[in-house]
Amino acid sequence: MLTEQILLTEDGNWLRPSDNPIDAQLVFLFAASSIIESPLLLERIRTRYPRAHTVAVSAPDNIAGDGVLEKGGSTTALRFDTARIEVASEVLRGRDDSERTGEALGSKIPRDDLRHVIIFSEGIEVNGTALLRGIKNVLGASVSVTGGLASDGEAFKRTTVGLDEIPAPNRAVAVGLYGKSLSIGKGSIGGWIPFGEEMKITRSEGNVAYELGGRSALQVYRDVLGPKAFALPASGLLFPLGIQVPGGGDPLVRTLLSIDAASESVSFAGDVPQGYTARLMRADLDNLITAAESAASNAATTLGPPGAGASLVLVISCIGRKLVLQRRTDEEIRAARMAFGSSATFAGFYSYGEISPWNELEECQLHNQTMTITAISESVFPATG
Repeated sequence: MLTEQILLTEDGNWLRPSDNPIDAQLVFLFAASSIIESPLLLERIRTRYPRAHTVAVSAPDNIAGDGVLEKGGSTTALRFDTARIEVASEVLRGRDDSERTGEALGSKIPRDDLRHVIIFSEGIEVNGTALLRGIKNVLGASVSVTGGLASDGEAFKRTTVGLDEIPAPNRAVAVGLYGKSLSIGKGSIGGWIPFGEEMKITRSEGNVAYELGGRSALQVYRDVLGPKAFALPASGLLFPLGIQVPGGGDPLVRTLLSIDAASESVSFAGDVPQGYTARLMRADLDNLITAAESAASNAATTLGPPGAGASLVLVISCIGRKLVLQRRTDEEIRAARMAFGSSATFAGFYSYGEISPWNELEECQLHNQTMTITAISESVFPATG
């Protein structure tokens, strides 16, 4: 497996592309919507990689090399030795259409020899939990899935995704990876600390919370944010909601996506089930960086076969983490890189939601405010299982 990564300037031009492009089957394009929606850039990618499918995801803050790119972006091309890919896209007609969209994507991904599925979706008008549920309805709960929701940074206005076309809002894309030569490692950890009172989710519908502990969800956030409440929804990223799943285990963390002043409701990136208990969460900077290191270590450990080195490390972290870490943002990328060494190509973005299992023993879920790692390697010695 070979990779070729080229950085993009903020006007969408390649920085120092080599004269000998690889014969790629797949290209990931991560950058702001203003860059990835350029017809000229898409044509350049097609010319350089004529056999490749291009998956474009909007994210003003993206990850390449050893750190974070706050301007520009990157293309990361992949050439597999014996593995193959299948791709699919679907139009998402609003949040209530999320589960159907997931089912439609799943139905387009053949099951035979499937090793892993990577999902990218519109980041605002989507219920990530329902999207993932739809995929699992078709492919089965045990299918290996990771991915993330597109981002618009702190703006929360417009996110775009595209497959072999100009990216647009309300799109979701799936990439199926096939072949026993592939090994996939996964890790996802948050590092946020619960605080304050435990609240029952007293009224909710899907990913919209109307009441927490008998009070309007919006008022709960206004109270904790104080003067920062005027900057909602962006300021709400500082205090995600941790939902306790019945039966124990780590809480599912939910990112605030939007507010509705008329209904006093708050919409999150994934389901907030009525009757569950929840607590607000806050950040400890060292905890967040340690969590990134642990997520990468878990992914490296589960990569296998023994000694396999990752060719691509797909890193999807939450925009809320970046807002909290600020000048220390690069530290979580460097901490993650320690698990893989200098030879692995790092690519990714700061998202509105992350898709991954916590570990190899659990099903994949939608998370928020986590560092999520997908490590991919291809070996001449096929993986078993």
